[in-house]
Amino acid sequence: MIRPTLIALLLVLSWALPPQNPIIGVYTEDAEDFGQTPQDKQTYIAASYVKNLEMAGAQVIPLFYHYSKAQLDAILSKINGVFFPGGEMPIDKNNQWTSNIQYIFDYANKQNDKGNPFPIWATCLGYEAVMYLFSGREDNMTTLTRVNGQRGLPCNLTVKNSNSILLKSLSAQEYKEVTTGNGLLWFHHTWAITLKTYQ
Repeated sequence: MIRPTLIALLLVLSWALPPQNPIIGVYTEDAEDFGQTPQDKQTYIAASYVKNLEMAGAQVIPLFYHYSKAQLDAILSKINGVFFPGGEMPIDKNNQWTSNIQYIFDYANKQNDKGNPFPIWATCLGYEAVMYLFSGREDNMTTLTRVNGQRGLPCNLTVKNSNSILLKSLSAQEYKEVTTGNGLLWFHHTWAITLKTYQ
């Protein structure tokens, strides 16, 4: 009698628990542009990034760039992934903002090697920083190229594996649009990684 009652209780509790959404840390940026001084350690995250992640079903927490390695370890062990957003921070291995990106990426690689998926997504400035850190170059100016991106120009996607997690859910029409440039736009960026440098 105890066993069926216990199973019934566990089933009721599992229905009563809230859904378990992934918790994503969003890397912050310095708020100096907003009238703060560097000593204030004021940081920000653009609301659009938070809203996009929440609309996809994630819970979001800030991952402060000025955290120590011990503080990062404590947070990283409790979340499911990290998002590096776009923005205006200087990319330099000698500053804490950039060196902590390296630390977080190394943590993610160790987790993935152990079979514990820990996804990283980097966009715009975040992507530039990741490419610079893993290019093996000492100077970000040899990794990044100054460009004059214009809104509305097509951007062709070169695909090596159409069965990737990112692309396999696309319909045939969506896949065609994305890979021929009709489905993507190149927005105004000051810096980019050229295909030659990337290769």
